[in-house]
Amino acid sequence: MTVDKKKKIGLIIATGALVNLLTGCSKEIVDDYSDKDLISTNINIENSDFAKKTIEQKLDVNGEEFKVVLNFTKDDDNWRITTDKTLNYEIKTEGLNENKEVYIDNIHMDTSIVSTKAAYNGIIQDNMDDRIHNTLMLGIPVSDTNTFYGINIIEGKNEEFKDAYGRQITESNILADGIYANKIDIVIDLLIKDKTTEEIRCVSVKTTLLVEANNEITIEENGKTYIKTYNRDGSYKKNRE
Repeated sequence: MTVDKKKKIGLIIATGALVNLLTGCSKEIVDDYSDKDLISTNINIENSDFAKKTIEQKLDVNGEEFKVVLNFTKDDDNWRITTDKTLNYEIKTEGLNENKEVYIDNIHMDTSIVSTKAAYNGIIQDNMDDRIHNTLMLGIPVSDTNTFYGINIIEGKNEEFKDAYGRQITESNILADGIYANKIDIVIDLLIKDKTTEEIRCVSVKTTLLVEANNEITIEENGKTYIKTYNRDGSYKKNRE
């Protein structure tokens, strides 16, 4: 073997080793959402909380003593990533001074998917804005005794989500890709009026909620019906129905 050939082979080996060092053993770490509030519809899976169907959150308001209180409830237990679903929410205040009035100027919600695999984690599925639809009031009035009841209908298969996901959208594909929940990021813009000075402040509050998808899929193979129960990493076990 000539010296030039030896150099070339050595270069190839060195390059391959470098590629393996840089890419072969690396894995992108996805965000950890264990500290976020979670409504679960999972069945027979570790860390699930099937009984938790409602979440209450109390948010601080910058420069104010009162809090914004949010209550979230999903419509049913069959929350699926690929189908339209409904999140109900309530907004009111707690500890509001009698000298102040609070109005909601706008509610914005971004719904994305949560996956244990970095390629899919964070893909936006839907978004929503809600605000007052007349010119008679500053915004949607809320107080300790006056609650706003809202509804967010989240699409399962809009065109933007199909394009971003990049493969056939079925619930089994979704679960196999480690997608186990929807993450809903919420921003509420408030108008706070001082009744004595007539001064109006604009303040935003934000929060995040996770809704875990039903992890069971019914399939038919060779004339027999099975239940696939998926884990968060995309693995599953198959049981006869």
